[in-house]
Amino acid sequence: MKRRAHQGATLLISPLVQTVIVILGFLIALSVVAPSFQAADLIKMLGIGSVAIGFAFQNILQNFLAGILLLVNEPSQLGDFISVTGIEGNVEGIQARATVIKTSEGRDVVIPNAVLFTNPVAVAQHP
Repeated sequence: MKRRAHQGATLLISPLVQTVIVILGFLIALSVVAPSFQAADLIKMLGIGSVAIGFAFQNILQNFLAGILLLVNEPSQLGDFISVTGIEGNVEGIQARATVIKTSEGRDVVIPNAVLFTNPVAVAQHP
């Protein structure tokens, strides 16, 4: 079971590493095509814009970071029965932004990871 959880963390971190590599490649290609371009200028421009972006994506980043912490701490695993904010069901999947549970009626419910991280969660371990 521990191996499955580490695979989830790997699936979460892999796209981040790919994105960083693509951005670095883009910056290198841009500096080759336009020699007058300096990465420091771009970083200065991004510094001002990052505050606005941070406010715009606050909930998304909060859910993403909560997802990382849930995958690292592993309070619940796939198949566990959980109850949070009046919603009960079995954990079907833990994603970067949300956790999917299946209720006793057979409905899939997507719960943002920030809700799971900031509210009390009752967990019944899967046998």
